[in-house]
Amino acid sequence: MPDILYFDNNCNLCCHLANRSTDVHEHFKHTMLVVDTFHWRTKHQLSNNPYCNMHCNPANYQELYMASSPNKWCFNSSVCEQMNSWVHPFAGLICEMTAVC
Repeated sequence: MPDILYFDNNCNLCCHLANRSTDVHEHFKHTMLVVDTFHWRTKHQLSNNPYCNMHCNPANYQELYMASSPNKWCFNSSVCEQMNSWVHPFAGLICEMTAVC
């Protein structure tokens, strides 16, 4: 599992995992389940969901900030969000591509 998993619906995923068996919860034990910073500001922050705020707010995780500049993110999750939205229409073509150039 990755160390960090950005997902727009991590609030519901976290809640679902917390209510599942320990085996499923253990699988995600060392993975931060956070919401993309753009989605947090525009959608999740206004929801007043204390569970989401506690577990999925990217600002709660110091590991996501640059050590040299504590006010800057070390990873731009919004760029990934934009890239995924651009690439998604080509998913059918991309999945059939091989690594050979």
